[in-house]
Amino acid sequence: MLKKIALSALVFALFLSQSIGLVVSAPLKKANYTVFVYMVGSDLESNGAAATNDLLEMMKAESNAGVNVIVQTGGSTQWHTKGISAQSTQRWKVTKGKLTKLNGNLGLLDMASPNTLTDFIRFGVANFPANQYGMVLWNHGAGAVNGFGSDDLFDGDTLTLSELKSALSAAKSKTNVKFEWIGFDACLMATLETAYTLAPFANYMVGSEELEPNHGWDYKPILNALIRQPTIKGAAIGKVISDGFYNQAYANQTDEEITLSVIQLDQIKPLISAMESWVRVLNNDLTAKSQLNWLAKQRNIAESFGKGSNPEDNSDMVDLGDLALRTSAKHPAESEAVIRAVKNAVKSKLTSVLAPHATGLSVYFPYWDQDNFESNLDVYSTVGMSSAFEDLIWTFSDGILSRTTGVELPDSNLTNVKGQNGNADLTQFVIPKNQLDDVSDAYSVLGKYLNKEETKTLMLGLDNDIDFNEDTGVLSSQWSGEWVTLNGSFITMDIDQQYDDHAIYTVPALLNNEDVDLYVDYNYDSDTYKILGAWEGIDEKTNVVDRDITKLKKGDVIVPLLEVYDEKTGKTTYQNGTKLIFSKTTKIERNPLPKGAYTFGFAIEDFAQNMTYTDFDVYDVTE
Repeated sequence: MLKKIALSALVFALFLSQSIGLVVSAPLKKANYTVFVYMVGSDLESNGAAATNDLLEMMKAESNAGVNVIVQTGGSTQWHTKGISAQSTQRWKVTKGKLTKLNGNLGLLDMASPNTLTDFIRFGVANFPANQYGMVLWNHGAGAVNGFGSDDLFDGDTLTLSELKSALSAAKSKTNVKFEWIGFDACLMATLETAYTLAPFANYMVGSEELEPNHGWDYKPILNALIRQPTIKGAAIGKVISDGFYNQAYANQTDEEITLSVIQLDQIKPLISAMESWVRVLNNDLTAKSQLNWLAKQRNIAESFGKGSNPEDNSDMVDLGDLALRTSAKHPAESEAVIRAVKNAVKSKLTSVLAPHATGLSVYFPYWDQDNFESNLDVYSTVGMSSAFEDLIWTFSDGILSRTTGVELPDSNLTNVKGQNGNADLTQFVIPKNQLDDVSDAYSVLGKYLNKEETKTLMLGLDNDIDFNEDTGVLSSQWSGEWVTLNGSFITMDIDQQYDDHAIYTVPALLNNEDVDLYVDYNYDSDTYKILGAWEGIDEKTNVVDRDITKLKKGDVIVPLLEVYDEKTGKTTYQNGTKLIFSKTTKIERNPLPKGAYTFGFAIEDFAQNMTYTDFDVYDVTE
């Protein structure tokens, strides 16, 4: 009878191995740790060998039989590591200085299919059992709506959060394994929705609220920590991941653009509970138009991630803690409860110049990408995190879409008042008091006439060099006769994010013939500008976010794109500016305007991002 049972178990094991590609032999000794790396190479590997570089980092770790590193590769049209094929999905074991292919002919699998991820986890647990498990999901990330990964061999297919949940649920039902930690070496995945999705399947989550540079994590110190500390827990290894990530970013001069968070997942349920109490009072507010405007203002100024100059290049992810802080003046108890709950969940975090107010967890809150509100919300509903929060963002987005015209200005004439202490005259405009509730922000606007008829205007940009009295509606600014130049040529540049000590601007451009936004940091104290890098935005076809703010390098060809407004047609187009070759001597700085006729006035933005322009003063520069 005993022999019969043993034989049946062996037959079942052999059947299981054939069905999911397992390598089954005698009972296996448990390792201290097994780490799964689900590596969807995509364009990150084919264009820049980013996956190959990370595999090399893994192979530099110390040698130790107590830690298994198991990698599945796929999703890229080209691999730069010898032996890795673009025509087949493959599995590998990483050891010191070596990458060993594992048994099993998988064929070409869609890495964005839940079944593919499920089978990889089942394979790993069956063949490389351990006391603790970690997993890295490696590729692009796109936030709460579009999820993780982009398989270039399957039309850019991605794993939505609901599909990720399906994959992890199926794996757990077969293996009964709960991960100690799951990390995303990807952009925009440190979201509350992601944490909610992972909470039943892991103790900790590691991810970035903002974009991630192409170098990603540094795997050598991560694996060394697992080898040296075989019982290390998620919070501690998360800190190792963060420290290594920062050190590598510092070495690559990308530390100005990074975030990373370590999340304790058993704190997500109380956080959602606190958030729902907060949501209820915000939902009550939305019954009044003025309160919709107020909430939109707070959403506008809160820390946002994956945000470009064009509305469609926005992930609409906002920092949850920072948004709650912005609402605390009106709803102190509920807002403070959310802030405390975020702090309880976020065990450690990195911030940077690009995201100084990041508190560690973002949440989807539709605001900029209005053309895709409905389709995004339909996908978002499959996450199932909170029906109360879904009601809030549906109501909010409907309110935004219902606003189709900007602030009404019955009189848009400017006035000029004498400056104090011999300063130049101030240009002023007074927003009607009955319109103030609709105003979200205001900017100075500088343009240059391009023709004698003064019907075509080069829009040099929007800036925050104004005083805005929100009680009286008075806007004041001073014509400076200067604008920012790139190697001496003027550019179109708009302010994107404002902070206490610096501001982030975007410059539309072609970088080596690719459409990008150049990110520019302006330091108030030093009065200096610095190009942080270039971002390609969000792919129209796959909705995948460009992972990196690419550092400019010697020899890069930059063509600034100049925004031109045609008064006769009412259309805005872009024309090429002066081409330049980037080098160490390339300068971005403020310079006096050359000869010409310039327009100067104000742009008033309402809560739905509609712009209304005042009349303009015309300044003739003759020298």
